[in-house]
Formats: sequence, C-alpha cells, structure tokens
Amino acid sequence: MNVRLNRAGSVAYATTGRCVLQAAVVVLSFLAASGGWGTLSSARASLVAYESFAYVDGNLAGNNGGFGDWSSAWNTPLGPAATVNGGQARLQVFNGGTTGSIRRFWTPTLGGNGTTTWLRWSGAYTTTTTTANATGGISFIDDNLNEVFRVGKFVDGNRWSVGKGTTIAESNVDLTVGADLWVRIQHLAGNDAIRFWVNPTDTTTEAALDSGGFHDLSGLDLAGIRGLRLTADPSSQGIGTQTWTFDDLRVGSSFGAMSAVPEPSSGLLVAGAAVVMLVRRRRG
Repeated sequence: MNVRLNRAGSVAYATTGRCVLQAAVVVLSFLAASGGWGTLSSARASLVAYESFAYVDGNLAGNNGGFGDWSSAWNTPLGPAATVNGGQARLQVFNGGTTGSIRRFWTPTLGGNGTTTWLRWSGAYTTTTTTANATGGISFIDDNLNEVFRVGKFVDGNRWSVGKGTTIAESNVDLTVGADLWVRIQHLAGNDAIRFWVNPTDTTTEAALDSGGFHDLSGLDLAGIRGLRLTADPSSQGIGTQTWTFDDLRVGSSFGAMSAVPEPSSGLLVAGAAVVMLVRRRRG
C-alpha cells in the first residue's frame, strides 16, 4: 500500500526533520568547540580497566565483561565462590573457615616512576560478629600473585583503610558504612605519594577532590601492578559470616578515567547516525 503525504504534510515533516538534524548538529558542534570530544576521548584512553559486574546472577568465575585492557576473565577462585548478585560481585565467608578470593589481570604493567595509578570502586562490608584478625577488600597484585597494595580491611582494623602489611592509612569511616572509595598513587623515584578518599563530597575536578577529606600514606614504593584480587579472609576467630560486595570498579591513569563513561562516544555517534539515516530515509 502506498501512502502519500499532501504538500502540507510534506512541509511539516521536512520542517521536523530539519529541526531534529539541526539539534543534533548543534550538540555535536558544541562538543567539538568545547573540547568535549577530546576530553571524553582522553578519559576513555586513560581508563585501563572498568568492571560493572553486569552479569547474570551466579558464579563470577569465567565472566570476562567490562571494558579496557583486561587480558583475562575472572579466574582461579579460591575457597568460597565469588558470585554475582544483582549486578554486584559478592564474597561471603564463614569465620573460622576458608579464605575466598578471585582475580583478574590487565595487559599493561602499572607503577612506573613518573606515572599515576588511580583506583575507584564501590564497596560494602557486613559481619555478624566482630573478628579483629579478619581481612579483605581489593588488592593490586603483580605477575607472581603477590599483593602490591590493598583497599579494605587490615588486621585489628574496623575502618576503611589502604596500604600494605603494617604500612597503612586508616580513614574515619566504619567498614560497615557502604563507601565510594578513591585512591591516587603518584609513582615516584623512591616512596610513592598515595592519597585515599572515602565518600568524597566533591568529585567534579581533581582540585576539588584534593580540597579535603583525604588521607595520605607514605613509606611504600609500588610497582609491577598487573591485576587485582577480590579477597575475604575470615581468620580463625569467632563464629558468624562476613560479606564483601564490590561494584563499579575502575583502574586508570588519570582523574577523568574515574568518572568517564567506558565508551562515551558510541552513544552519541549512534544517535547522530540514526538521525541522519532517518532524515535520509524519509526524504527518499
């Protein structure tokens, strides 16, 4: 069946098509003029690895989604299985039981002098009993699976902390408070400059982030970072369960990578292409 528009309908449609196309051109022109494309592209390029854990509920091992330079899937689980629950990774262990962990690697080696490594993730921790010697969280690891740096819980601690071994910086936020965790490691010749934030209030710029609410750590020279490990170690004390959840995990080399949409340009490009195709199709 052929459907023909009268002249008034054709004019109205053409006007609408032009308005839509002009609006798309205005948006794209603004991004180009303001440097938006360059900013988005730069932030995306400096995003080494991103993981939203947007998988079907079940075991985490074997999943290989996310974005960036991942070189492996989540693999080699130890102890209780890491699972996906409602778009978050979860590790649950029983006090006096076995440590649970799972790891994943990326391609580049991070930690060279003169570079910066950023880490951001959303974390939560619950426990049915207080166990001082329990530990857990996210650890950077090297090729030999050694822990390079950790964000989470250390022995005798009950607040969100960062560090390695006994060299740690402890925040004033209890572990049972869900947290938006940021870490910046400036790799220097000698000990690195490490800064840690828990639930920062202003993350619009790096200067705003640096304006307050941070914790500094010195005494560590971090290098050879090739991946990360999610860990929950219940220790041998007490009874009960501990549960760690992990979400919105980002590793990068710039501040912008900590907030950038993983593939920022694709949505706009697809939308722009769709508008152009629509107008061309209707004109035809």
